[in-house]
Amino acid sequence: MQYRSCHWINIASINFNGRVDTNEKFIAFCCEPIYGIPAIAFSDTAEETAKAFLQLQEDMIETSKTKGEALCEGCASCTHYQMGDHKQADGKIHYINMSMYPAPCQSNCFYCGFNQRGDTKYKKTEEAGRGYNKLFGMLEYYKNTNLIAEDAAWQVSTGEISIHPYKDRIMDLVGTYKTEFRTNCFKFDERIAANLKANPKSFINLSIDAGTPETWKKIKGFDNFYEVTDNLVEYRMNCTTPEQITLKYIMLPGYNDNLTDFNAVVEIMNILDVPQLTLSRNMGSKYNVSVEERGALLTVTTYLAAVLKKNNKGLIFHHGYMPEEQKFVTDNVDNLIAQGKI
Repeated sequence: MQYRSCHWINIASINFNGRVDTNEKFIAFCCEPIYGIPAIAFSDTAEETAKAFLQLQEDMIETSKTKGEALCEGCASCTHYQMGDHKQADGKIHYINMSMYPAPCQSNCFYCGFNQRGDTKYKKTEEAGRGYNKLFGMLEYYKNTNLIAEDAAWQVSTGEISIHPYKDRIMDLVGTYKTEFRTNCFKFDERIAANLKANPKSFINLSIDAGTPETWKKIKGFDNFYEVTDNLVEYRMNCTTPEQITLKYIMLPGYNDNLTDFNAVVEIMNILDVPQLTLSRNMGSKYNVSVEERGALLTVTTYLAAVLKKNNKGLIFHHGYMPEEQKFVTDNVDNLIAQGKI
């Protein structure tokens, strides 16, 4: 049956994308930076919260099928909410994104909205402890009732996991599931390394955003580029496959958009035997950039894509790039290489 929906709704993707110590609606299907995306707040009990989330999924799909409209304002304006023959929801959770705050992070990335709002300055409060317990209780309810699919993927991006006060509880929850640990690599963590070694499905992701110490310092606010790359090498030594180390490059025009950084990132990928690079953008500006800013972003993204292709490296577009933007880049890569511009 044809109806409007998206991948994240149909797989019951859980995104904890906000603060646990307030009463905000932060349990959502996605983390698109759009007002009015479908989300719920904590209920009184873990069971009530867990059931409310799956009920929201059911209501959204049913409303689209029967009325041909989106239940929530945010979906109506989202590029991912499309008409199609969507995979039938099976009542189980297939993706869990743990991006809850407050959570500590040592980095000072200038583009990070969590950092700008003070969410990465963790303080042990009664409200935070209660919120984390509610969140963990919700996930434990799903696990205990077999509502998390066997092939479910987890993303751990709650501040910096290596220094998180609830690291052990988070690690216990992800267990042997396929898990992406988004880490700044400021610190090498033995428990993450042990997970990589025991579970070939798990991997780490570093938003490297630079190929040189100078650019790294401008973006991250710290002069520790070589310590981070050393930690990457140590993680690589604990991996079964090169695919367990993944790198993301957030394109920031005016900061990291030069061939020196592009070529240096390729050198790092060669050292780590990393086969591909994920390209992203500053998500905060995805829906509100000018024509000129979008043009500048796509131009430098095309240059990085061309450098990757010339060096036999793969490219993955983060969902921050809209389909038409991805097409622009891929359509123009070969021209840059043929013109000898990279």
